[in-house]
Amino acid sequence: GRSEFLIEAPVGSIQEKQLFELSAASRSVDWHLFPVIEGPLTQLNSSGIPERQLRLIGLDLISVANLPNFIEHDFSIGEDQSEWYEWVGVSNKVWVSHDFLDVSGLRVGEEFTASVAGRVHQIVIAGALGADDAALPADLVIADLPAVQQLLARASEIDRVEVIANDRAIASNPKALSLLEREIRSELPEGLLLRASAERAADRAGMTEAFRLNLMILSLIAMLVGAYLILQALDAAGVRRRNEIATLKSLGVS
Repeated sequence: GRSEFLIEAPVGSIQEKQLFELSAASRSVDWHLFPVIEGPLTQLNSSGIPERQLRLIGLDLISVANLPNFIEHDFSIGEDQSEWYEWVGVSNKVWVSHDFLDVSGLRVGEEFTASVAGRVHQIVIAGALGADDAALPADLVIADLPAVQQLLARASEIDRVEVIANDRAIASNPKALSLLEREIRSELPEGLLLRASAERAADRAGMTEAFRLNLMILSLIAMLVGAYLILQALDAAGVRRRNEIATLKSLGVS
């Protein structure tokens, strides 16, 4: 599902001990808090050569499994597994999309080799997310939060806490969202910031625009340097033919 707000640290990551300071905010029935950690995962082929880049996301899987109505593509985690404690927190079990299985040619229960934070791991596919026709990204890989912390070598860290409103109608009501934001902000401890999820997309768009501007400036510089080199080459050619040009001018050539 899409969250309404993000709780982040002003700089860097949120430390796990700061989550305990959010305990008062987590008791509200108006919203749900989901800690998230995210990082790159490189799938390797049988020869150990990087094959493609994946997006590894760590979530509190028990919280996600308890809130099926909030999941946009209607998938569940652990529904068919009565021994849920066997996969919670296990560092090498992940959930992937059906598109991932189609692209990689793998099946649920099989392993693939991946490089994470400079270390090679054997990753087990614990399940597929959603239905076959669910529009989930082919590079999406989900695992339990502590498992991803271990894989990324980022113990006791999370990237953000996503806030999902309990009343889904609030998401399309700017006035209600503003009131909810004010209420959440009053519950936040010092050292944490709250902002709308839409701002994160705007930040990414701003970074993309800045990158395009840098490319345009570099292209213009390259064109100016090229024009200068061409003019220098023409000037050098004229200097080399000075005697010939002088002879032609003395004969009346314009």
